[in-house]
Amino acid sequence: MSRKFNSFKLFICCVAPILISSCGFGFLGEKQKKVRVEGERKAIIAKQIKLAPDDSLNEISIQLPAPKVNANWPQRGGIATHALKHVQLGDAPERVWQSKIGEGGSENIALTAAPIVFNGMVMTLDTAGKVRAFALKTGELRWETILKPDENAGVFGGGMGSGQNKIFISLGSGELIALNIQNGEELWRVSTRRALRSAPSYADGRIFVTTLDNMTLAFSASTGVSLWSHNGMIANAALLGAASPAIKNNKVILAYSSGELYALQTNNGRIFWGDNLSVKRGGSGVARISHVRGNPVIDENMVFATSHSGRLLALELKTGRRLWQLPIASRVMPWVAGNYLYIVTTGRQLICLTKRDGRVKWITNLPEFSLKDSLPLKTEKIVVEYSEPVLAGDRLIIASSIGKIYSVSPYTGQILGETQVDGNIFIEPVVADK
Repeated sequence: MSRKFNSFKLFICCVAPILISSCGFGFLGEKQKKVRVEGERKAIIAKQIKLAPDDSLNEISIQLPAPKVNANWPQRGGIATHALKHVQLGDAPERVWQSKIGEGGSENIALTAAPIVFNGMVMTLDTAGKVRAFALKTGELRWETILKPDENAGVFGGGMGSGQNKIFISLGSGELIALNIQNGEELWRVSTRRALRSAPSYADGRIFVTTLDNMTLAFSASTGVSLWSHNGMIANAALLGAASPAIKNNKVILAYSSGELYALQTNNGRIFWGDNLSVKRGGSGVARISHVRGNPVIDENMVFATSHSGRLLALELKTGRRLWQLPIASRVMPWVAGNYLYIVTTGRQLICLTKRDGRVKWITNLPEFSLKDSLPLKTEKIVVEYSEPVLAGDRLIIASSIGKIYSVSPYTGQILGETQVDGNIFIEPVVADK
């Protein structure tokens, strides 16, 4: 019997309550004038190779680490490694508060900056350059700062991260900005003269951010001084958004829209190893884009990354040696916990894999299309996009572009319930506190 998935205490805590008033719209599923053009029709997205559960796992029950209270979500992916494992969330989450963060997405500018949580506050960035800090418990506005990007451009791309009691903000206009986390005062600003597309990643006094043309820049978190840079290959086409680097000890893992994956030394940018997740696929259009858009993940001594063109890799962190690979295409970060990995594919499937050898435990089909409510007969279908899964309170939380948030059992793949929010959701859930 399915249970009702109640409205979130999301600052899930997802800040779904915060984001509802400023959800992005318009850049997926817009209504367009229908003009039928004669000629042969070809699928834009090629068919993926079908996977099936491994029968040898039938008698093995999934065991996961116990959920732990996650006080902060200071950067994209939760922490520098992007491996938060299993965070605590109540059995029946409720909406605690909601607040408008400012300007949402439009046909010209997408809202891509996920909120961050640190030191009892939730920080948000809207598409007009307004940064707001809310009290985590009550939603009270603590402070707000209006950024002024170069050339009065809107805020597109980029995102937020935090460390050293600072908020780091990357903008599509090419600026990296540090604010005092207590009051929003600007501490320093750097113009990179390149469009910044990833949210900043922070560890050990350094900030790492990726540009639109596949360059990674490293900066001092204290002063904003440039430390080093790394160039990847320029891609002919890319998706909206970018992967944020993953960091562990002295290694930073970079992912580019060209399909390249690198491990570099954090203090000087020296290359340890590199790989490429590009796949030559049939079909046309977006199916051939090699973009590694989902964050790479470091768990123990392993690195996990997936490309849009159809390759999921598990590699040894130290050497870059491939441990296993599967023909799985995804736009979002895989979630790793215990001995298992969960990933949402471009084919709208949620797949559970064994972490060590990539065997399929179970597959759940998510809704692929939704009828457009704005049409009287609701006959036009729009493709549903999904966020990365977040393991919280013994369920996987997945948000969708049609405003539905799903709760899925991490043990069986059964959809436990769903809740509908106002507006569309194009950024991942964030879970903090209890």
